[in-house]
Amino acid sequence: KICGWVLGLIGDASDVEPLQKTLAAETDELARAYFINALACLGDASARTMLGKNLTSNDPAVRTYSAEFAGYSRAIEFRPQLIKMLDDDNVDTRVRAAQSLVMMSQPPKSYRIEKAK
Repeated sequence: KICGWVLGLIGDASDVEPLQKTLAAETDELARAYFINALACLGDASARTMLGKNLTSNDPAVRTYSAEFAGYSRAIEFRPQLIKMLDDDNVDTRVRAAQSLVMMSQPPKSYRIEKAK
């Protein structure tokens, strides 16, 4: 899961196919969310749609990390959902939704960490 998270932040196009294969084989909802979030950050359109669906998951951890990665992936189409999430029962979900809304209110810039050369 953590490798998926990291690849979403420092990966590139060459990581998309391996992440897609890993996602296809994964059955755990939270692990799937990690790979979906990473793929959304790397520009995968279907993962971006799945990230949006995960914002309404029954699992607070899935909602939380999806809210966070909505900001990293600049998924501004989910802004209305993130605003609703400011009233989520889970405090961490509320905080991550707020964080993403703040990120989206700023001029676009790269949140990706550059690879060491």
